[in-house]
Amino acid sequence: MYERWCKAYDKKRDLAEMTHRFKIFKKNAEALHRSNEGASKYEKIYCGPYCDGFDEQEKAEALLKFRHFPRVCEYVESFKIDFPKSREIDSPNQSP
Repeated sequence: MYERWCKAYDKKRDLAEMTHRFKIFKKNAEALHRSNEGASKYEKIYCGPYCDGFDEQEKAEALLKFRHFPRVCEYVESFKIDFPKSREIDSPNQSP
């Protein structure tokens, strides 16, 4: 199941990383299964693209969706990730 999920979300993992992230995925998938028992199809929760955890870049990209909240930009900048020019964050601290 985990390998199919990786393929569906185009996740490239080496064996060591897959072993580590599988534990996170399994824990999340089991929790989702318990949560979905007896739920209608409209109430079910599914394994999304971060079901096996976040790396720093994925965490920063997900947080960028909330850039309008105070201090999110500063937090994301603390990761020191080089984003492509089109994905740079707009922060009051950035100079042109």
